Parts: sequence; C-alpha cells; structure tokens
Amino acid sequence: MNFYRVGKSWSISEIVHGCGALGLFDFGKNSITDLRNSIFASLDNGVNAFDTADIYGLGKSEELLSKFLGSKIKKVFVSTKGGINWKVDSGKRASTFVDCTAKYLQKAIDNSLLRLKLDSIPLYFVHWPDYKVPLYEILSLLKKNKDKGKIQYIGLSNFSLSQIEEANSIVKIDFIQNKYSLICREVEQDILPFCKKENINFWGYAPLAQGLLTGKYKKYTKFDNDDHRSKLPHFLGKDADINFKIIKFLSKIANDKKNHSSQIAIKWALKNLYVNSVVVGSKNVNQSILNAKSTDICIDDEYHLLNKIS
Repeated sequence: MNFYRVGKSWSISEIVHGCGALGLFDFGKNSITDLRNSIFASLDNGVNAFDTADIYGLGKSEELLSKFLGSKIKKVFVSTKGGINWKVDSGKRASTFVDCTAKYLQKAIDNSLLRLKLDSIPLYFVHWPDYKVPLYEILSLLKKNKDKGKIQYIGLSNFSLSQIEEANSIVKIDFIQNKYSLICREVEQDILPFCKKENINFWGYAPLAQGLLTGKYKKYTKFDNDDHRSKLPHFLGKDADINFKIIKFLSKIANDKKNHSSQIAIKWALKNLYVNSVVVGSKNVNQSILNAKSTDICIDDEYHLLNKIS
C-alpha cells in the first residue's frame, strides 16, 4: 500500500474504503457480517481511510462504521459528507433534497460526530453544491467548525471547476472528491490540473463505475429495484455499448497479467499523478483484498493503451 502525508498528523492510503453499502440501501442485499469483515480486511491490507456520508442509509453507514471499528475509529482517517437533508413520511419512505444552509449543515456535522463517536472528523465534504445558498455562507460555517476542531479538513464533492475556484478564494479547500474512472474522465480537463496547481488533494470516486469495470456484469444486466445501478446510464443503452468495448479490452489486459479487471481499473486511476486516492466500495473480504492489492500492480505499458481506448 502506498501512502501520502497530509498535514503533520495524517498519512493516508491510496485506497479509501467506500462505505456506501453500509447504509444497507441502494446497493442490493448485503450481509452485515460480510460488510463488517470487509472493513477489517481493508485494515489488514494497509487501508487506513474510510469514506462515508450521513445520507447513506440516513445515518446507518456512519453508525455501523463506528460500531465495527470501535476504538480504532480514532486511529483511521474518516471522511464523511453532509448537505443532503431528508424527510421520512408516515409510510417510512424517505425523500432527500440538497440543503447546505448554515443551520442544517451545523446540525449535520454535530449528528455525524455523534454517530461516528468522534470528537473531531478528519475530513468533512459538502456532498453536492446547493445553488440556493451562497458559497460564502457554506464555507464560513465549515471554517467555523474547523477553527473549533470539530472538523480537520474541508472538502467539496461533485463541484464544478468554477465552483471550486470560487470556494478556494473564500476558504482554503483541502480535498476534492469527484467521479473518476476509465469511462468518466472529465476531471482530467480542468479540475485535476487546478487541484495540482493549488495543492488540493483529489479523491476519485467510483473508479470501478459502480462495479461495471469489474467485468462481472454482462451487457444489459438486470438489477433489482433496490439496487441504484438499475437506473445508471452507463449500464444501459448506447452508453453500455461503448463501455463494454472498454471492458473487453480491460479484461484482456487483466487475463494477460493474471490480475482482476477491477485491479487494473483502480491502478489506472492511481497512475494519474494528480490523483491522491481512489474511493472504492467493498461488500466482502475478497473485494477488499483485491482493492488493496491493486496498488502493487505494474501497468506502465498498458496505461497508455488504456488511455487511448477510453
């Protein structure tokens, strides 16, 4: 496992364990035992960073991460996200909406601290931009919490370059987390160079495109309604036709090198010098081990070929 330093206190692994599945919603049916074991398999293989969000399972992901890790949670680098509010109706159905008002964000930070059982959250992301709330209001609230020690680093997730530039002119932004994979490379054009220039750490999420780049799914695979992939465009229609050509080439490289397709896809993302870490979800021990060991793979020759085909 490779690491990089942030500040004086943290050395962070290139692989960040994504905890979306811990929300027990939107990722199909999962075993609690498998999810718990996947966390410890990541730890055992050098991963020391875990990414969650309050919206994952309406707080369930944060709660389970804290429960599974116990006292270890204070020794790993935990990031969480806020800024998506929710309401639950009488039928226990939840509706979600972006809410980055200072009042709500403060409540979200305090609730995340309670669920995670932390005195200070190492990294706090604004999950999505809120076009109804001025960036100055959002960032002032985060800076206040950073000054109080409730959060240590400020991050933005799913923000455009212009929004990141404006935000960084108000308060120093420490981390950006946006999509980055072989089939989603838009950040290479502007956001990654800006992060490099401004010394902002970049985390690429969905490097496996929600599992598509693992190679285990066929074209037009049908997902259950409780699996968010049933609605994702890159599994469907014309996008799928293009993406499965990339997957075929990816699988050939993996077979030739006797690695897993997911490992090649993860290593490809990490080969970009502007990418500090990738956030990869895991539902079981085997996935965690594959993810962690992907950092050891050499794809120097294949990297340029993958760049061309994607």
